[in-house]
Amino acid sequence: MIKLLPTFKKKAFLTAILGFAVVLSSFGQAPEITSHVSGSSLEGTENVTFTWSTGSATNFDFTAGIGNADDTSLNGYSQTTNTSETVFSLPMDGSTIYVQLWYFDANVTPNWNRIDYTFTAASASANESRMISPEPLNDFTDSLDGASVTFTWNTGDSTQNDIIIGTTGPGSSDIQASSPFTGTSFNATGLPSDGNTFNVRLGSNLNGTQWVYNDYIYRAYGDKATMLTPTEGSTIMNNTPTFTWNAGSASEYDILIGSDIGFDDFYNASTIASSETSHTVLNTSTIPTDGTTKIHVRLWTKLASSGAWIANDYVYNDPTILSVDEFNTDGAQANNIQAYPNPSNGGAVTFRVGGEARSLSIYNALGQEVSRIENGERSSNSTTFSLDSNLSTGIYTAVSNDGASRARFVVSQ
Repeated sequence: MIKLLPTFKKKAFLTAILGFAVVLSSFGQAPEITSHVSGSSLEGTENVTFTWSTGSATNFDFTAGIGNADDTSLNGYSQTTNTSETVFSLPMDGSTIYVQLWYFDANVTPNWNRIDYTFTAASASANESRMISPEPLNDFTDSLDGASVTFTWNTGDSTQNDIIIGTTGPGSSDIQASSPFTGTSFNATGLPSDGNTFNVRLGSNLNGTQWVYNDYIYRAYGDKATMLTPTEGSTIMNNTPTFTWNAGSASEYDILIGSDIGFDDFYNASTIASSETSHTVLNTSTIPTDGTTKIHVRLWTKLASSGAWIANDYVYNDPTILSVDEFNTDGAQANNIQAYPNPSNGGAVTFRVGGEARSLSIYNALGQEVSRIENGERSSNSTTFSLDSNLSTGIYTAVSNDGASRARFVVSQ
């Protein structure tokens, strides 16, 4: 299974509309979807298979979504050499379906390009049952929680349902198959625990006369690593942070850091040995340092038992690093912060800030934020903050949240 690296494609592409590709070099031939005409209505089923020609391309990604061209809620990024893709659980409400066919062609520049298509979903003539939980697969992070899962659905116009579970494609039953029954849930046991995908078919008997089926894909449970530090939602203190995680049942790890989920436009660790449970980001990273960007981190685990790649996603706040000019300027109200003891021996330091400061940031001599203190103790005309963490020997600057007040202090051990 190939890991998702959509960022490389999103960095440079030319959009082509309705099957006509435009690229910077004309030596390649663009692929095109051949099974359906852009703008047409899809067949009356929730599951539709799209096929395309190769042109001179060698690799493809196929995405589908609703709402806008960049939505991938129906089918996410999955690099492949195949020339077909089945989209499951399409809406049956006549809505617009947006499809992107990404392709890699070494003959053109840039190598990765895409073609955009739109289609109209079918409108259901009868209200068959549809799966409610768990949600079907959309990304490599959507693995199930264990080998026993309860599937639930709505009844619609169904008088009976059955459920078939297998690993060899839609309608396969090598895991489990039920007889027709009345009810809206089914507890499936003995599901795989290898991180690979499997198929679930939900059958609906409409008004006792006609059986129709909806197919879903799920990713099996896998013992994937989970992040221990930094705590999700916290602020990364510099652009070379260290991440630690639990071991999982891995043969390899990888870390992607980017501007959106699954992106690696800031950093890609590439390969981390299974014996490692921590990684320090190299100084070649491009993690923003303006304090305004959400940092998306994907921790990949390659399962030792199956070789399947599965992942967990995390979101952090980016660090704030002062520019040289900012750091070397004491500010007009520098005396509004008092630090004591100053110098410090590396123990606790107390700061008293004039005015109504909400937080206090501590910067080292490189201008990197090494600590942020929230929830100071407010008095009538000042706020007191306490820094309990030990700091290494050096000169530091404390800055109020509005940047108006700052003061230098020294740590000597």
